[in-house]
Amino acid sequence: MGWKWETEPGMGYSRFYKAVVPLKVRRWGGPAEYAKAIPGRMSGYAYLVRYRTINMVRDVQATAAGYCNKTPPEGSGGYPHWRCDNLAGVCKQTKMHRFINYTWHEGAKRVLYDPTPLGVILPRQPWQRHLARTIRQRRAHNRVYGKK
Repeated sequence: MGWKWETEPGMGYSRFYKAVVPLKVRRWGGPAEYAKAIPGRMSGYAYLVRYRTINMVRDVQATAAGYCNKTPPEGSGGYPHWRCDNLAGVCKQTKMHRFINYTWHEGAKRVLYDPTPLGVILPRQPWQRHLARTIRQRRAHNRVYGKK
């Protein structure tokens, strides 16, 4: 094995290292541990970039397929991954958008719970979105809640 402060990979910390390095630093792992990639895990930024890209592609697909694809306004009680499931022509006539059991109007302040009647199945978009906000949605969220 070599010197008393060296360890084989995967064996943990040596006795010498434990004696010299304070516990607080050992828990953090130091800069070498911080920079080490964890197999099978993405960094936070890579995760956001991946799912933002997927959301943008799905938005383009839905718009091309003729769906309305509007999101509830920020601060209205809706979630950023909700998209209107109605076809674009229906929304232009009624000015009302629907995601499963929730509806909102063009200038509405709040999203309303409006359950469908029993046995009625409304059409849904085939593309579900991820919870990661697109950059445009994040900027709108920050404008509403005053974050930079």
